[in-house]
Amino acid sequence: MKIVIVGNGAAAIKALEAMATHKVMSSADQGRITIISRERTAPYSPMFLVDYLTRELGEEDILLGEKHGLSPHRLLGEKVIRVEDSENKVVLENGVKPCLYKHLTYF
Repeated sequence: MKIVIVGNGAAAIKALEAMATHKVMSSADQGRITIISRERTAPYSPMFLVDYLTRELGEEDILLGEKHGLSPHRLLGEKVIRVEDSENKVVLENGVKPCLYKHLTYF
């Protein structure tokens, strides 16, 4: 099973945690999760972004903890330009090979 998640924020992390908790994937399939995000950073809490920008908090204070135990492949800094549902693929702006999926989620 191939899962593609578009977005790398809190909702994407919660989706990964739910997949791990409910054992949606076998251990062999766990490497078949791809996360695509325009941002080049690890998932962070936007609620604390102002405190980070004013240097009241450090980077480690705003990053979201990932307790799901999964190891998704991350395509950071990539923009999705279209989804071709009929072919189950996500096309990226940079022109690299499209991401094929069985299940697609947007956050």
